[in-house]
Amino acid sequence: MYAKDKLAFGFFESFVGEIKSVSTLLLFLFPLMWKLAGDVLTWAELPTSEIAQSLVFMLLSWAIDLVLDLPFQLYRTFVIEEKVFFAFRR
Repeated sequence: MYAKDKLAFGFFESFVGEIKSVSTLLLFLFPLMWKLAGDVLTWAELPTSEIAQSLVFMLLSWAIDLVLDLPFQLYRTFVIEEKVFFAFRR
């Protein structure tokens, strides 16, 4: 049962990841995030070099991925793993 649940959830998570990747490309989110990274540097009154903007861009990408992946991690930890824990305690 655990392997089946984990496999089904893995397929769903991969499908959502593909939708996220395709929508990022189709909606041109990378250029928007690049501009946002430059705006963040300007707002913080930091030098707007390409290296600094790249670092802020990567930080924004990481933060967005963290927020979007968090529900999947929580479900995997507290729902799927809980089933296994209580199945072995019986």
